[in-house]
Amino acid sequence: MNMSRSKKVRKQEKLVNAQLQFQSIELLSGSINAPHSLNPTSDYNFNINIQTQVDESKALIFSIVYVDITNPERTFTYGSLVASCIYALGNFNEIITKDEMGRHIIPKGLADTLNMISISTTRGIMFSTFKGTFLHNAIMPLVNPQQIVSHSAQQQL
Repeated sequence: MNMSRSKKVRKQEKLVNAQLQFQSIELLSGSINAPHSLNPTSDYNFNINIQTQVDESKALIFSIVYVDITNPERTFTYGSLVASCIYALGNFNEIITKDEMGRHIIPKGLADTLNMISISTTRGIMFSTFKGTFLHNAIMPLVNPQQIVSHSAQQQL
């Protein structure tokens, strides 16, 4: 009896050696909405989204992090913040490719790293921005950047 086994081969992602540095960190917007009661909750829900943009002519990658802080029922937004982390990529042309439609492709490992750094940086910006307000203790939890809704804007800046 001849039994053949099929082997599942998992395609490994190519490791990239990115020559990466922060170019800029910017607070794009922030807002605080007074709660209905004088005793605000300590239970917060964080809605986090990331948008990635590429400026090929300047070899830059923009990670824009959007955060809304709501009550657990998501019926009231206590505050929101948008921060942009801009990265210079020294070996941009070696790492960033384009698909058949001309959209930029950022390798998954690099995208995950940029998202993780951008989320952490935004956490610090939130702490500084909301310090002294009722949102002082609304500290964004540690999150897995792979679980964040990420939108890549494939346009040139």
